[in-house]
Amino acid sequence: MEDFFDPKSLAGMDPTDAFKAAFSISGLTEKQLMERMGWKLDKTRRTFATGRFFPSFEELPKFCVVVGNNIVVQWIQMNVLLGDKPFEHRNIDCQNLILRVGEMYSEVGDVGQQAALAIQDGELDLNEIRRLKKESGQVAGKAFEIIADLGAIERELKKKNSEGA
Repeated sequence: MEDFFDPKSLAGMDPTDAFKAAFSISGLTEKQLMERMGWKLDKTRRTFATGRFFPSFEELPKFCVVVGNNIVVQWIQMNVLLGDKPFEHRNIDCQNLILRVGEMYSEVGDVGQQAALAIQDGELDLNEIRRLKKESGQVAGKAFEIIADLGAIERELKKKNSEGA
């Protein structure tokens, strides 16, 4: 399982978001994941909910194999490296969100340009594939950073709402 994005973008991400990211880039359906993991619907849904229910230690390697990536392991590594230092999420207000999504779509444009160049001869070679993976990884890194920051805001709002209720 090769890295195609900068794992630093996972630092400070909520664990639920790390599992969701790993699953979403797998291309699997919920049913395929359930079958391959041997899970029932309730366990699958709890894994991706915000209730802090995660696969067991024994299931983590299998989860990574099933989804075809090690994002959850990299998430653990990045957050271990943080230690007990709080991660400073970037604030996202409406204007900042538009700017950051714009940056991400600029990276998508770079992927498109590289893809257009790569297909000109009707074949993909090893260097073209590597460039496309690198460019796509930059998109994923930007997306993971946005997911982490939005997750932090989501947790803050849930906390405020539960304290105010």
